[in-house]
Amino acid sequence: MNLKHLTDDQLNSDLRKLVAEERTLLTTILYHLKEVEHRKLFVEYKCSSLFDYACRELKYSSDQAYRRIQAMRLLKQIPEVAPKINSGELSLSNINQAQRFFNENKISTKPEKLLVLKKLANKSVREGQKEILKLSPQKPLPQETQKQVSPTHTHVSFNMSEHLEQKLESLKSLLGPKAYNMSMAEFIETLADLASEKLQEKKFGKKRSAEGVSHQQSTISSSTTHDTDLILHKTSSSSCKKTTPPTLNVQGDLQQSTCHYKDHFNKNPRYISQKIKHYVWHRDKAQCTRCHSTTNLHLDHIKPVALGGQTHVHNLRLLCFHCNQRHRINMRLGG
Repeated sequence: MNLKHLTDDQLNSDLRKLVAEERTLLTTILYHLKEVEHRKLFVEYKCSSLFDYACRELKYSSDQAYRRIQAMRLLKQIPEVAPKINSGELSLSNINQAQRFFNENKISTKPEKLLVLKKLANKSVREGQKEILKLSPQKPLPQETQKQVSPTHTHVSFNMSEHLEQKLESLKSLLGPKAYNMSMAEFIETLADLASEKLQEKKFGKKRSAEGVSHQQSTISSSTTHDTDLILHKTSSSSCKKTTPPTLNVQGDLQQSTCHYKDHFNKNPRYISQKIKHYVWHRDKAQCTRCHSTTNLHLDHIKPVALGGQTHVHNLRLLCFHCNQRHRINMRLGG
């Protein structure tokens, strides 16, 4: 199916209608499953259970079948949820979470269930998980563990707070797009390299620290494949360092007139000085100026360089990867 002839508004409008139809159809499917279970119709098709019937006869995956059956059973107990499913207020995933919570905590009364479902309304899966955990009896956090899984690798498990997660996302944004293709181990190693460099400069001075790095690199170059990986990580961290804002008086910079930055040009129209990067990063509060995401941020030319745009603060902004790509499409520069 080719939809390229549709305008953006038509595409969005058609999709919203289809999703609304899909939700209505989902509710209808749940009622049909309810009737199949009531009649034990699955037996006629040589299926041992409704779940078996949904997988074998209806060709659902095990996960799809389970979530629909859980939603059907909730609909059977509380018919009032049908409009909420129709409107998208309650997703199958959150209904599944609610059913698990009811079973684990032996919640059987309708008012109690409705109270929980109200808290899950219009929530994402992750937000729903948080709401369920708030209602659940408090349990101690799992212990941190370290387990040797190979001669050179240790599997580490620990509990990460929401605050720490936000900090790591902020660091990924500072490191640039490459950080989002790293595994967690590669990301932590890159941070360790950067921190080690900074701490050595602070403790021993920049000159002595540079000498230490030079000695370390000569040692690395004489070793084997494992050390080659370390060199690659050094290169990665070095390139990431270029995107890290310099240490400046941020408050003072932001109070200055942006006119001060107009003349910071380079012969290469795509070159952006560290001073301008630093200014734009703090001016835009380290978030996408369109969707406010803090993930995978890019410096974007509002008027693209290809169309004559210049590199000064009035023509620069922070955009996340997807908003940046959308801007390119809107400017007919490809996507």
